[in-house]
Amino acid sequence: MTDSPSRSPCKSYGVERASTSVAPGTDVIDEKDPMFLKEKIISKEDIKDLKQRRKGNKLAKFYTVQNFRIDDLLKPMRAHTSDASQEKANTALRVRIAIHASFIVNCCLAVLQLYAAISSSSLALFASYVDAECIREFATHKGDDLEKFHLASLVSVGVAFVAKLCLFLYCFAVRKSSSHVEVLWEDHRNDLCTNAFGILTSAGGAELKWWIDPMGATILGVLVLASWTGTAHRNLAHLACISAPSEFINFITYKALTFSPFITGVDNVRACHCGPEYFVEINVVLPPNIPLWEAHGITQPLQDAIEELKDVDRCFVHGEFEASNDEHRKN
Repeated sequence: MTDSPSRSPCKSYGVERASTSVAPGTDVIDEKDPMFLKEKIISKEDIKDLKQRRKGNKLAKFYTVQNFRIDDLLKPMRAHTSDASQEKANTALRVRIAIHASFIVNCCLAVLQLYAAISSSSLALFASYVDAECIREFATHKGDDLEKFHLASLVSVGVAFVAKLCLFLYCFAVRKSSSHVEVLWEDHRNDLCTNAFGILTSAGGAELKWWIDPMGATILGVLVLASWTGTAHRNLAHLACISAPSEFINFITYKALTFSPFITGVDNVRACHCGPEYFVEINVVLPPNIPLWEAHGITQPLQDAIEELKDVDRCFVHGEFEASNDEHRKN
């Protein structure tokens, strides 16, 4: 029985970082900053001086953002993954509460609002009939007779409004933690508008003019359609696999290049949306004589680390021995 090879990091395999150069007057490369990014950081005093110059605010803003990105690049990968895991653990319970509470309350309110709409015969409260019923009401209504005022139905919608307001505020606080919660927040926001506007137009149709109720229902339908059209457009762009921002791709490239001393270069990095999160594909260059088991011991931890980052769904890391190889070239 043969023992598995020892994974010793001491072997060099003739590794040289062609992309990393030593700054003038520097004898040793800082392993935590092999590209000397710290030298590009602009001090707070210099940024403050820039703000005092004429038209210096834009330049000061540029250097402030650059400092933030350099700090983000120099932050250890372990710290990034730890922060992402901690944030996910801290928000998991709140996300579950938001989803389950929204589901239960929506089921209860659906029955309550159905009762309110049927008992009052209000088109503004019965928005599902907006398309056909409002036109019929405008066309066939005779005279200026007002509809009967139904206090119980308006109270029911008022209860729904208060419940939706509580859910809206809660989901607003945690909407950045999950795309599911963000959609629920948008739904509660729309329901708040429809309930509030529905109460006003239903009461107005009963006390002021008959046409206020069907007109309010029509306006509600248009507003809800416009809101969800914008949401659909945004999500369709994500489903169409649009590219990730250049800042994110630069971050992934730097982290891959500095992940291991055996990674001599990064051939290419692809990152695109697949839903709200990213799919990432990285081709790293390794020494040509490195054993397969050790190459796997480098690329697999890199893949796992990238997948633990916030906003990353899946990551695929491929090991290459040259930077000019195109895996997907078609004849």
